[in-house]
Amino acid sequence: MSCQTHDAAVGISNNIETLTDWISVLGKEATGVVEQASDVLENTGGTDTALGRIKGSITSANKQAQRIAEQTKRVETKMSDFAPALSEIENAITGTSSGIERTHERILNLIDTSETIVQSTALLGESSTDASFLRAAQPGPASVGRHGTGASEGAHVPVAAL
Repeated sequence: MSCQTHDAAVGISNNIETLTDWISVLGKEATGVVEQASDVLENTGGTDTALGRIKGSITSANKQAQRIAEQTKRVETKMSDFAPALSEIENAITGTSSGIERTHERILNLIDTSETIVQSTALLGESSTDASFLRAAQPGPASVGRHGTGASEGAHVPVAAL
C-alpha cells in the first residue's frame, strides 16, 4: 500500500510540475503579447503583421490555458480518488492494531489458563513432564515448619530449600 501511495504522490507531483511549466509558458507568451503590442504602437506601418502575431500568441495562450484546465481537472479527480484510499488505509491499520491487541490479550489468557490446568493436574497426582517439577517447587508442611515461621504469619521458604 505504501508503494501505491508513493506512486500516486509521484503522479500528482508530476502533474503539478507540468502545470507549473504550462503556467510559465503562458506567462512568457503573455509577455510576448505585451511586447508585440508595443511593436504595434511603434510600427503603425506593420499593424496587420503585428496583429496577426498577437492573434497567434493569444490563440496559443488560450490553448495552453485549456490544457492547464484539463490537467487541473485530472489532478482534482486523482486527488478525490486518492483521499478515500488514504481513509481506507487508516481504517485498515486501526482494525489491524485492534486485532493484534485482542489477539495478545487472548494469548495471555490462554497462557494463564494453561498454567492453571498444568498446576491443577500436577497437584491431583497426574504424571506429566511438569508434575515432578511442580511437586518439588511446592514445599510440604514439614519444610514450611522448618524454614518459616508458619502459614499464619506468611510462611517463607528460602530458594535453597527448594
